[in-house]
Amino acid sequence: MILKSSLTKLLHKKYFVSYIATRIVKRVFTAVHFRLLVLRWCGLRYFLGTIIGPIYAQWIFLVVTAQLDQPLPPSDFRCTVSLATSGDVKELFNGIRTESRKGRYELLVRKSFHAIGIGDCYITRAAGTKEICAVRWLITPENVKKLGCEGRYPLEEDEFTTENVYTFERYRRSGVEIASSNLLREIIRKLGFQRAKAYIDETNISSLKMSEKSGDKVCERVLIRRFLFHDTRKTLQRYDPPVTASEALEMI
Repeated sequence: MILKSSLTKLLHKKYFVSYIATRIVKRVFTAVHFRLLVLRWCGLRYFLGTIIGPIYAQWIFLVVTAQLDQPLPPSDFRCTVSLATSGDVKELFNGIRTESRKGRYELLVRKSFHAIGIGDCYITRAAGTKEICAVRWLITPENVKKLGCEGRYPLEEDEFTTENVYTFERYRRSGVEIASSNLLREIIRKLGFQRAKAYIDETNISSLKMSEKSGDKVCERVLIRRFLFHDTRKTLQRYDPPVTASEALEMI
């Protein structure tokens, strides 16, 4: 019995070490593959950014909140939103050739994110052409734990945020963002979530304007700093009561 117990423990330890080693190798391969793709499709400047970025980078975001029962402005754009299949994801990244260098880089970032294994990816397709026009990842409290970024994205149990939102350049200013957000809110409400949070770069004026048009409010201004692959979050300003994006920018 003692021998059997010892062998069982040894096997468990062996499989655990093998599992961790496999995960590390996969992460390293994904990181190297991502940087080679960036060099190929986006050029040297973006490639160097992928080398320096994980070592040190910082961003300032406005944290925008919205109740899911809050109606969004109407949009004439007709589309469908669904959870992405493996075929959808492959089609998504095949569209890289149509984008600018910056757009290609943004799509490759999303390809790398998808390779991590976070599965809540939602695809938006134009109703007429069935062409993919936008993508976003739904981040729930469960996803946050899986990503190990509780410090960056603190969420309550009934809250969610979206990450890596991308709209193909030819579909921008078409109303697809509002139309897809309306459809996604219906899906998410059925999953039991009540509130949405969005982290919008304070320099991304177009997204902030769209957020304000939707009736969303800014509750915080935060600094995310990355040093040696580790992210920290610092609150720079709190807005109580919450304010519009325009008001928040005026207070900076």
